[in-house]
Amino acid sequence: MNSCQFAGVGTSDLRFERARAYQLVNDYAPERDHTLNNLAGAFVYVNTLDQPAGRLAHFRSSRLVSSAGCKVRFNYYMNGASDPGLLTFMVRNQSAGATTYLWSTSKVLGDYWERQELLLPTGFLLELLIEVKTLGGGGIIGLDDISFSSPCNKSNIPLPYGTTTRPTGTTVTPPACAFTCDDGTCIGKEKRCNFAPDCSKGEDEVNCGDCDFEKSPCGWEDDSIGYYVWARRNASSILLMPGDMTTSR
Repeated sequence: MNSCQFAGVGTSDLRFERARAYQLVNDYAPERDHTLNNLAGAFVYVNTLDQPAGRLAHFRSSRLVSSAGCKVRFNYYMNGASDPGLLTFMVRNQSAGATTYLWSTSKVLGDYWERQELLLPTGFLLELLIEVKTLGGGGIIGLDDISFSSPCNKSNIPLPYGTTTRPTGTTVTPPACAFTCDDGTCIGKEKRCNFAPDCSKGEDEVNCGDCDFEKSPCGWEDDSIGYYVWARRNASSILLMPGDMTTSR
């Protein structure tokens, strides 16, 4: 990966830097890039080791006009002993204007690249702003293979300066909650099947018990991002599968 149509923001505390895997001598650095899957491949990264909490690094795209179906696709890397940092994707439609939240994560992946794609707001000139924020731990946060889908159209028009009302239909709050109780209360997916009723009627603990997967997934759902997914299958439909543990068939 080269810097393509992205650039660092000069006022940031930290910097996104471009490197090849063999150039980084660090316990938490990638052993390979995502594009070539080898030591010679390049990517961009932020080193958050030995940094106090609250320091920032920013990386911005060139301007584009988004129409329906405009998405950004990327692979990200987050590795550290604890809290490598918070990676956040935002958009803005003015160079000094308010940002609109898209997605964030602080999950430690280990020495692994994970794929993600995000739908961008439509109908106006914007730029993508990527932020890394230190959380007091430390590690390496990397990005590789950033691309935009065809409904995202590059523009040479500069963003206006200043702060105005955000575009209609956008918000600075995170996306809708992953699990909602029957009465409308949002508890988030982390409280689903945690062996404690967090909804007033206990529906967050329904279908959370033992499951042999013979008749149904028992409420379990795939939450994977990337190439590999969980799926329910009959053992007889899979080549070289000796049988399941329940019926041995």
